[in-house]
Amino acid sequence: MSRETRVPARVTSLSDSLLRRCVTGLLLGVGLASLACGGAADDPPVAVLGAGAPAVDGSAGPGEPAAGASPKPDTAPQTVPSSRADAGSAPRKRVFVTAATFEGNLQLAGNAPDGIAGADKLCKAAATGAHLGGTWKAFVSGVVGGVTVHAASRIADMSPWHLLDGTVAVASVDELSATLSHAIDLDELGVRVTRTAEAAVWTGTRLGSFTQGCTDVHAGSWALGRAPWLPVDPTATMGDCRKANEWSAAVSDYSLRGVDAVAPCYNRARLYCFEQ
Repeated sequence: MSRETRVPARVTSLSDSLLRRCVTGLLLGVGLASLACGGAADDPPVAVLGAGAPAVDGSAGPGEPAAGASPKPDTAPQTVPSSRADAGSAPRKRVFVTAATFEGNLQLAGNAPDGIAGADKLCKAAATGAHLGGTWKAFVSGVVGGVTVHAASRIADMSPWHLLDGTVAVASVDELSATLSHAIDLDELGVRVTRTAEAAVWTGTRLGSFTQGCTDVHAGSWALGRAPWLPVDPTATMGDCRKANEWSAAVSDYSLRGVDAVAPCYNRARLYCFEQ
């Protein structure tokens, strides 16, 4: 005859109660200290480590920084806007002296309707060849269609103008008729002009206004080079690109390429090109 062991109802009720409390505590993220969970019923709860749950000893939970440690930086890609765009400022305008030299017949050299337009085309060609982009005008004065054009007036005020290395050469439009902040001594390729024999620049300008510019009585300025049919060779004003104070017109007693500031138009010289 088998003997059935009976468990007192109080014990069964207590075990069921503790089990329910333990399971409930685990589901809530807290293990209750009980006889069934390894402690006395009055012990404080023990934290169950989980995602984002800190340990009672101060150690980090999975995926969390240790106590006192700096949080991980946000590694999401950041878009860094251009500082110039941030400031809302216009792009820098540039200025250079051409690497190439030309005879005084700029109309012919630039294959244009007149000499000043020819000079502008030569500046554009130089900038395009150096992949500079932009819109360019030559700093030359002259007569076109019977009208005198002054270099300082035909250059729109986009100051300051910078050399290709970032140096401010022309701080304001007023300097077009005065001394520059810095000589325009870098060409479109970023090469600096240092030799006297290479520093001559056609301008036809003194203090921003027209002086002499290889003028043909019919075709206007910058339309003559060598002219053996004339009793006297046409001439034009030259500047020295190495000097901030003689940039548009070298002083009369200064010899440039072996000639004075006003030189015969069969000579070769550079051009100043201003971005517009």
